[in-house]
Amino acid sequence: LISAGFFPEGHVDEQKTCLMVTDKIYEQYLIAQQSMKERSKQQAKAPQTPSEDEQMTSEEAAAFDKIIASGEMYMQHIREANDAIPDTEISNKLYRMELIIQKIFDYVRSHPEQLSQLRRFIDYYMPTTDKLVTAYKEFDTQPIQGDNIKAAKQEIAKALDTINDAYEKLYDSMYAEAAMDVASDISVLQTLLAQEGLTKDEFNHGRKK
Repeated sequence: LISAGFFPEGHVDEQKTCLMVTDKIYEQYLIAQQSMKERSKQQAKAPQTPSEDEQMTSEEAAAFDKIIASGEMYMQHIREANDAIPDTEISNKLYRMELIIQKIFDYVRSHPEQLSQLRRFIDYYMPTTDKLVTAYKEFDTQPIQGDNIKAAKQEIAKALDTINDAYEKLYDSMYAEAAMDVASDISVLQTLLAQEGLTKDEFNHGRKK
């Protein structure tokens, strides 16, 4: 029928089991198929991570524990500084920071494949954060709050907001692969539903008829 021209925009899928009667639906199908193939290639190339029933090697476990211990040390410094700083606004910023950092640690504990991101986070970001928080605590204890000290404290307060936003983005980025998988699954599902005429637009179109 397609060859005879009865379906000018007709196409069939790779398995020859579904008929798509418009070019638009066929394009959606091709996009979904390409997405699935790309994801399969990425999964095939990606290094296998330990399952819940498997254990890391002793060297991997030691490296993991060392990184976590270093991060916990910085966390403890931030907690101590927070306890010593009476300013409620600053304390709230530090409480938020501690919550985000703890979320990052918890995620990496259950997803060791994200260890490289955690290592970069702890080696580069947390030492500077710890330095700024410690500096604010020291400035805040000075009996004379001159213009320079006040200005420095204001700059650190602004920087804490920037740091918290950056830490939240880092945490969110750890879910990037999972989000891509969800988007791909939704695209495939939408294409299959469209092929079967089960989307909302198709239902509405049927009612008008």
